[in-house]
Amino acid sequence: MRIVYFFRSLAVWGGIERIIVDKAGWLAGQEGCQVSIVTCDQGAHEVPYELADGVTLCDLDVRLHRQYRYGGCRRLWERWRLERLLAHRLRQKIEELQADVVVCVATSYAATVLRAVGDRVPVVVESHSIYRQMFGQGGIGGTYNDWRLRRQLKRARMVVTLTEDDARDWRRLPPEVRCIPNMVEQNPTGRTGDAATRRVIFVGRFDYQKRAEMAVELWQRVGPRHPGWQLHVYGDGERQEAVAEAARGVEGVTLHKPTASIFEAYCDSAFLILTSLYEPFGLVMAEAMSCGLPVVAFDCPYGPRTIVEDGRNGFLVEEGDMQGFADRMSRLMDDEALCRRMGCAAVGSARRFSADEVMPQWLTLFGELTEA
Repeated sequence: MRIVYFFRSLAVWGGIERIIVDKAGWLAGQEGCQVSIVTCDQGAHEVPYELADGVTLCDLDVRLHRQYRYGGCRRLWERWRLERLLAHRLRQKIEELQADVVVCVATSYAATVLRAVGDRVPVVVESHSIYRQMFGQGGIGGTYNDWRLRRQLKRARMVVTLTEDDARDWRRLPPEVRCIPNMVEQNPTGRTGDAATRRVIFVGRFDYQKRAEMAVELWQRVGPRHPGWQLHVYGDGERQEAVAEAARGVEGVTLHKPTASIFEAYCDSAFLILTSLYEPFGLVMAEAMSCGLPVVAFDCPYGPRTIVEDGRNGFLVEEGDMQGFADRMSRLMDDEALCRRMGCAAVGSARRFSADEVMPQWLTLFGELTEA
């Protein structure tokens, strides 16, 4: 079976990038599977994650972001031109690779990919956003994008979501929808986190979705009441300056760049906090839980409620309730036994997302599509 994944690039430390690399590697290790990753914007960027033997990476050298050099009608023209170029090159590459199934791992590119591939090969659209973020954003551009994506999605053989809640929203559209959660690498360190470390960890991109500044704001509420405790924040992104400004002068807060040794950082911590506005899944939660860390998260759409069992392996807090979030953090910081008990439960919960549990679901899906 020849499987092709399409994504914009594997150029940054990110959850989607890591998931693509991990899944492609697992599939390439299965008898009879050939896996290719096709990008359009990789350029000379190095892949931050190691590609497994048997996984090929092909870049189509179409820089869609170049449309933003221009304004007005020129931008619309450049977007149309670049999307046509991408569709042409992708069509050629799919034929060259003799793909049996194509997985588009970016709903923002789905319309272009579906138009390029047409009915030649089954296309799976794997959503790493949520339906509410994809549709109904308003404005002329948003209305046009909604119409265009809905129209093209009729050609998809399957939409795969990461949670059942999101799947219910996607079922408003014509394609069949299935829920398959992310596969999550399980703790490879041989260690587990410990409340005695007195370290809290936050991991995520510095953008409007992850709200890293909010993690610092929460620390300003709880840090002064817990001498000796520290907050370690891992990430970078478009809001890096804003996060640095928020953390400046706040005692006990340390900012870190993304690291390949993130599991070591988890195991040096007591628990993880997640402040996202929305989460299609929440990879860092399951990773941290595999290391024995409870999670405190806002109950945002939709990932946290799928992963965190409130009061058992962590705490879910009503969206926007900053004081409630700070109180849950304080409970774990004040009660070492509770933190350890929740951490033990977290390890078992994380196993639901291991490769052995998740990836056979993909093999079953691919088999159904290629035999149909």
